[in-house]
Amino acid sequence: MSTMFNRHEAAGIGFDDSTNTIKTVFVILKEPLLSLQQYIKPQLCTMVHYSRSSSWQEIERIPAYPISSEGVFAHGRLHWLASRHKFWSYKDGRKIVWFDVKLEKFGLTDTPKLKGDGRDVNYEQLVDLNGEVGIAYRCNGIHIKLWILKPEGWVLRCWFDLDLLPDYVLVSGCLNKDGDILLASSRGDRLFVYTQKSCNLRQVDWDDGRLANIRMVPKQLLFDPHECWFD
Repeated sequence: MSTMFNRHEAAGIGFDDSTNTIKTVFVILKEPLLSLQQYIKPQLCTMVHYSRSSSWQEIERIPAYPISSEGVFAHGRLHWLASRHKFWSYKDGRKIVWFDVKLEKFGLTDTPKLKGDGRDVNYEQLVDLNGEVGIAYRCNGIHIKLWILKPEGWVLRCWFDLDLLPDYVLVSGCLNKDGDILLASSRGDRLFVYTQKSCNLRQVDWDDGRLANIRMVPKQLLFDPHECWFD
């Protein structure tokens, strides 16, 4: 995504259904941060782009924890995993930072409570699961556990052994309304599908030799790129 900003820490695109507006959110780092005390001071700013007016506006609020990468949009909020840092601990767990697209404010959600304080987790990622927020954990390099955030809290969606996979994989999201899960190798040269009903994991034929760069996008964010641009 091309913008006027060169040092954004985190970004995301969400839809405000109260105004029928697509909002693009950037958290901008103004200068290097060395501590949490510095982090909550004005070294950061939050910029929002409004599709209806094609304009940028800085808002006063910033996230309480460092975040990076692109956010997952679900239920009117953008979600990011808080970055690992020296004031993070296994005891308290990693936080999810959310941004309410309508109210334009940040908040926090806890991640699932894992056995052993999550010390067996090698990798974790947020993922869009048919408009729901999911989190995938790679545990001890043995299996992947996929949780989904429901109104009552986190629910374990599924898990599968990694010995069935010949390569390091990442969860791309739901493939269809049946809830089948699409995975891609870290190189993007192999695709896999986990079928929810049969609990079957299989590799998908990929014959053209090109690398797969797959991104799941909520239907609210599907728009004509010729009608949206950034100054």
